[in-house]
Order: sequence, then structure tokens, then C-alpha cells
Amino acid sequence: MVKTSDAFIKKLRFLPLTHCQDLIKEVQKHLHKDPKNTKWLSCLGFLAFADQHIELAAKAYSSLFHQEGAHYDEKDAVIYAQVLMAKSEQKQAYL
Repeated sequence: MVKTSDAFIKKLRFLPLTHCQDLIKEVQKHLHKDPKNTKWLSCLGFLAFADQHIELAAKAYSSLFHQEGAHYDEKDAVIYAQVLMAKSEQKQAYL
């Protein structure tokens, strides 16, 4: 499997992606091997949200944000808030 740089993964979040099902499957393969990998949780959250898989995005971001230490950045926080708002959990989005 090809090693993907953290910088590349983070830059993906700034692209207007849709129809991400194939990418989601690839990311899930990485997470199957390492379920707490913050790089891949962040990527899955973004791709799932971009593809309108709100529940999958919420689960990925919840896992990311519940890990010890700050393994997320401002972009992750913004997207997670959008996910929560899409789930009508606006109160949590503003916390």
C-alpha cells in the first residue's frame, strides 16, 4: 500500500469533492488496519460529509475528537460542526 502524506490528506479537505464512495472505501481499508489513526479518521469524516453520508461523517469525527490529545485542527472542527448541524444537533455544534 502506498504511504500517503499527511499534507496531501489535509489538502483534500479544501477541494469541492462529491461522489467520494471509492475514496471512502479506500480510507476505510486504512482504518480497518488502524481504527484510531487520526489522519484517516479526519479524511473519512470529510469525505463522508462531502458525499452526504452524515452519520458516517459524525462517527468518524466523534472518534477523532474523543481521542486523547489534540489530533484535529480548525478545519476538522468547522466540518464537524457542519456535520452536527446537518444532523440537527446545533447545540453540540456550538459547544
